[in-house]
Amino acid sequence: MSKKVLRKVNFIVLILMLFVGILLFSSFRTDKIAQIYIGMLISALYVAWGVLYHFLEDGLHIQVVIEYLLVGLIAMALIVTLVWI
Repeated sequence: MSKKVLRKVNFIVLILMLFVGILLFSSFRTDKIAQIYIGMLISALYVAWGVLYHFLEDGLHIQVVIEYLLVGLIAMALIVTLVWI
């Protein structure tokens, strides 16, 4: 599989993962705890996807891992804050 096709597949997987996460999040509209768990799952999958993507692209550095972890933590903080308001 060429790098161009693999890159497209990777981004399709990311889009599907986030879309399913959004659907799950909205389907548990009345259950705040479930929404937080779904947010944690989406965040963890996003971090894992980012690390795997950069590993496959030969661009994995500690700065990239830290960046994805920080974005995941910020997203979680935002989700928890918005769910509990």
